This record gives sequence, C-alpha cells and structure tokens, in this order.
Amino acid sequence: MDIKQFLLHDKTINHSELARRMWPGNKNPQAYLSNKLIGAKPFTRRDAERALEVIQQMVNEMSAVSIEEIYTNPKPGPRSKQE
Repeated sequence: MDIKQFLLHDKTINHSELARRMWPGNKNPQAYLSNKLIGAKPFTRRDAERALEVIQQMVNEMSAVSIEEIYTNPKPGPRSKQE
C-alpha cells in the first residue's frame, strides 16, 4: 500500500496534525491535504516523502513517551502530606 492509499483508507493518523506539520505556513493545511488526497490537486512524490517524514517524526515522538519518570520520581500531589 502506498502512502496516499494509506492516508485515504486508514484513520490511524490524524490528518489535521499531519497536514499542519507538512505545510506549517499554509493557512488551511487540512483542506490542502484533503484536496491532494481526493485528486483535486496532484499528490506528488515530494508530498509522499514529506508525509512519510512527518509520520516518522510523530512515531518517534510517541516512542519517546514513558511512564517511568512518573513512578520513579512522584511529585507530591494536593492530597499528599509531607512531613
């Protein structure tokens, strides 16, 4: 499956966030991406490369998420009593 087909049929990736990251200077990147996906504008090789780059960045950001710090260094909450 190519990236365009993936974006058209798989709803795993939030298109609004993807478009915002792909074209940060565009006033309406979601509509721009939508027009490219439905064929109103050409979906170029550069668009495919950019989409894959942004998706990889998003995956890397998600992979860096950890719960370890929360449980190894808990901060006292409003209900905690410090002595």
